[in-house]
Amino acid sequence: MLIRHVVAQANVDAQGWVIDPARVRHAVIVGGRIAAVAAEIDPQTHLNRDFPDHCLDWCVVVAELQPGAPALFVADGFRTARVRPEDIRPRGPVDRDARRLAWLAARRRGAS
Repeated sequence: MLIRHVVAQANVDAQGWVIDPARVRHAVIVGGRIAAVAAEIDPQTHLNRDFPDHCLDWCVVVAELQPGAPALFVADGFRTARVRPEDIRPRGPVDRDARRLAWLAARRRGAS
């Protein structure tokens, strides 16, 4: 399963820039349509110059951010939009271990 960053067409300007990068989501695209979509990205990891491991730079453009919505295409594949360099700024270090432990604890609380 390939998870992609997706952005709604309404959140892309005429030059192909993402207007509000905090509204980008993770999604799975199957057969040219969104099969599953997650919550909005975390700016602390995706828009953080201090955390280059998962920096958001481009996204697949989709009609809407909901299951079943089509991805948009150009001649050579998915239509994409870029995140402006100034939207990726220093946000401080990210403690991956602490974040993972907090995520696991939240999952345990949610499962009970």
